[in-house]
Amino acid sequence: PSVLGVSTNADGTRNYAATPTPLKGLGGEIHDFSEVGFPVWPNLNVAMPRDTGFGTLASAQQTTENNIRMGVTACDKCHGDPDGSGPLAAPAQGDQIYSQPSRAACGSCHDDIVWTQPYAANGQTMPAQTNDSGCAGCHTNSGNSLDAKTAHVHPLTSSTLNTGMKITTSAVTPSTGTMLDPGEKLGVTLSITNDAGTNLDFTVTPGSTLALNVGVIGPTSNNNSLLYGPIPLGILGAVANSYTFNVPDRVRLEKIGAATGGADVFTTSKTPIWNYTGEKTVREGTVTATATTVATATVAQQNYMDVASATGFANNDYLVIDRGTANEEYMRVRRIVGARFWFNTRYDTAYNYQPYLRVAHAVGAAVEKITVSSKTETTAWSISDAANGKVTLVAGQFTAGKVVLMDYMSDWVMPSVYPPPLNDSTDLDETWGEWAGKNIVDGTYIVGIWGRYTWTYNPFGDNDANHNNSYPVTSLPNNKEFLVGAAATIVPYTLISSGENCNVCHNTLYFHGGSRRDFGTCILCHATAGSEDWPSYRGNNATPTAFPATDNKVTINFRTMLHKIHMGEELTNGSTYVIHGNNASSNTFDEINFPAVPGKVKHCDKCHGTSTVWKTPGDRSHPTQQTLPARVYRASCGSCHDSTAAAAHIDLQTSAAGAESCAVCHGTGRAYAVEIVHKNR
Repeated sequence: PSVLGVSTNADGTRNYAATPTPLKGLGGEIHDFSEVGFPVWPNLNVAMPRDTGFGTLASAQQTTENNIRMGVTACDKCHGDPDGSGPLAAPAQGDQIYSQPSRAACGSCHDDIVWTQPYAANGQTMPAQTNDSGCAGCHTNSGNSLDAKTAHVHPLTSSTLNTGMKITTSAVTPSTGTMLDPGEKLGVTLSITNDAGTNLDFTVTPGSTLALNVGVIGPTSNNNSLLYGPIPLGILGAVANSYTFNVPDRVRLEKIGAATGGADVFTTSKTPIWNYTGEKTVREGTVTATATTVATATVAQQNYMDVASATGFANNDYLVIDRGTANEEYMRVRRIVGARFWFNTRYDTAYNYQPYLRVAHAVGAAVEKITVSSKTETTAWSISDAANGKVTLVAGQFTAGKVVLMDYMSDWVMPSVYPPPLNDSTDLDETWGEWAGKNIVDGTYIVGIWGRYTWTYNPFGDNDANHNNSYPVTSLPNNKEFLVGAAATIVPYTLISSGENCNVCHNTLYFHGGSRRDFGTCILCHATAGSEDWPSYRGNNATPTAFPATDNKVTINFRTMLHKIHMGEELTNGSTYVIHGNNASSNTFDEINFPAVPGKVKHCDKCHGTSTVWKTPGDRSHPTQQTLPARVYRASCGSCHDSTAAAAHIDLQTSAAGAESCAVCHGTGRAYAVEIVHKNR
């Protein structure tokens, strides 16, 4: 609190106007430790419960409180578990942190307390404490809300409060045979229980919003993203021991026909139509006078388009391209930069809009603005045959000659080529291992399913709506490997030998507001080649009205992102590596200090564990369709060695044809092998 400018008033209330006091120490020079963060989740980004009266605070005061609430509570990470309830061995005197509270120990973190004054919080007031004699009277070893052990338990780590969510996939089944081939569907069988194994019935308990998501990536030798999206909750129905369904996919802005004004029957391109509430929309489209043309030829799966002029167009406009030709298709503009139309990123709430062009368009192709109006189901249209994709319009509800567009969900079909990566742009290409538009490669692929629901926790029962605390109860990932094509043997993803390597420092990982948990979920997006950060404005369901001129996009593939995050302040250009994360604010990592000693980030084994593949970066070139070789040393080694000189050295050792010669000096067994130059001495 002192670093944030928080102290205590004479009457015991909190003083938010105190002078901030940086935490400094001497060691030959002054060191400011105010930016150091304890790397243990969930506290790192999921706060402890709010105090009573939080809702009456000014906005700036609430922000300060939110920062304080993410302070350290995982005392056992250093002190161990005296009662043996946790995974850490206890030192001989570990229990003293609970049994012998003192002003010096407790006040080191709770330094807003002025010991010569009362201190009020949550309807209770502690009188002035001139010595330590009274501390243990209220703050007992255990047994009440004021004991140090109970007070430092994060709600998400309490098995009593948080009963948990567990997804178990028992089977992954291609539509034919045992291997999945392009054109086939993928079935899964899973169960959803709490941590104790009891089936969760989300219509009864916990009675809060549930979200299920699925990702498909592969091959494990160079993961590319094939699918990221939601699973409709309608599949659950009544509570059951297991649920079996095909992996779903969203179809957006598909032209299903042109209305005649009568009871038209149209057929969707994919079947079946998943007939669940909220997963289907039919629109009528009207072409306007605003038009332009394609300025640069596009290719299929491109998520942007350069036009002759963007005059008259705005963010969120609907378009028709190549109307009246075999290449006619419909898109929605999510961002306009100059004369470039950016379409929705694949991550934008999982295909809320068609994310990339379905077909190629030549220079001069017509681009026209359309207006759309949504039509009410049953009143204007209905699904007459879901299995065969039949949609019937109600006579008189659509204007003759108007285009009819449909959003719906159907079974995902294994593509014949790789789709673009998450948040694709022109910044990364095949030299980074991106295989967009290239043929599917035989090998081991991963389907991962995870979920969460919202749990409201009010520890003090004061019925203050602003005091209620919403927490994400998030499942651990449940990833299943399967074979594609002629592959015969499962080859696991081994760049990180185990997700438990992360937990040695972090206990467990919670990201994206706590809606993603643990390493296995992270790799479904961040292990994929070519994946990039969001644009400077997220532009999700919000209206993107204030985009900056540039994206400042960076790769979020783990081989670059994790290296940079853990290199932290040792990066030469750390302040320029910006990840926008889960909101519109920017986050840099140039204050992070990797805590392993000696050598800090030279401890590659801390993350990679027993895996040896990090010693020589693996080839990520497509086996049959690579034009330029993948530059694997640049992507991995250049992430930490980010100085201008290091980048020039890497480029100098790369031929004009894109071949890297790095292994001549840095390969296994060479004089400057990766494992030698990273050896801690």
